[in-house]
Amino acid sequence: MGTAIAAASLLSATMMPSAQAAGALAGAGTASLPTFPCPSGCAGTASLTGAAISTTNGTGVGTISSSYTYFEPAGTCVGTGTANGTISGAGLSASFAWTRIGLVALVSLTGVTLNGGAEANGTVVAVFAPAPVPPLNQPGGCLGTATATGVLAGVAAGGTL
Repeated sequence: MGTAIAAASLLSATMMPSAQAAGALAGAGTASLPTFPCPSGCAGTASLTGAAISTTNGTGVGTISSSYTYFEPAGTCVGTGTANGTISGAGLSASFAWTRIGLVALVSLTGVTLNGGAEANGTVVAVFAPAPVPPLNQPGGCLGTATATGVLAGVAAGGTL
């Protein structure tokens, strides 16, 4: 059975701007982790509606899609996870790596372009909100077994370019 989605909000005060930052990005949508936990690396996708703005390369608004490989170790209730992948859409393109602790991930963007122009590497904070949370020790729950449906989570993200 799928997991319902809950919206999450992100406070821009938690972002860590770079001294080189010439822009910003924000988005909200869903992220899919089809197998959870996944200690050996699994394929996931995300789709956000978002916007990016830059002092040098203009703006981009629309759907930002992502594909990634994620690692979610078993037995780390709430715990940690990592992922590596790419994003594209709304004029934005980048590679990324995230480190997640609990429901918050710090995302590092590299090779960033907006509307075809190069941007500084960026940092994004993302908040994940699976709801309802599967019960402990149940399929799909923390410390539970991997499930065919995995976890679908609401995501809100914002950061600097």
